[in-house]
Amino acid sequence: MKPDNKKAKILMEGVTTITPEMIKKANREMARRYTGRSEYSLKGVKNAVCPACENASMDYAENLVFDITLAGMGMVISNLSGIRCRKCAEISFDAKSIKIIDKYMMV
Repeated sequence: MKPDNKKAKILMEGVTTITPEMIKKANREMARRYTGRSEYSLKGVKNAVCPACENASMDYAENLVFDITLAGMGMVISNLSGIRCRKCAEISFDAKSIKIIDKYMMV
């Protein structure tokens, strides 16, 4: 999701701050997308194609970390699962981890 530059506050040159309105909009969109879907796992995935580097190098991982800074406050959530690229370190969280992230991101 691209930030709405009209509402985003620019604190430093080239650094965009995520506003509470942007978080609420993202939460509504995620809730809409995941309503009625059953939870699935990426466990066992090996050599999936990475969307960032396009190598077949994404494998299941259980030690992923989500970190973000909002309004000057840092948040780190560890022990998440999903897939990680061996070449470029791109990560994608599974449905269970997304629910955990959503829980802590709700404003």
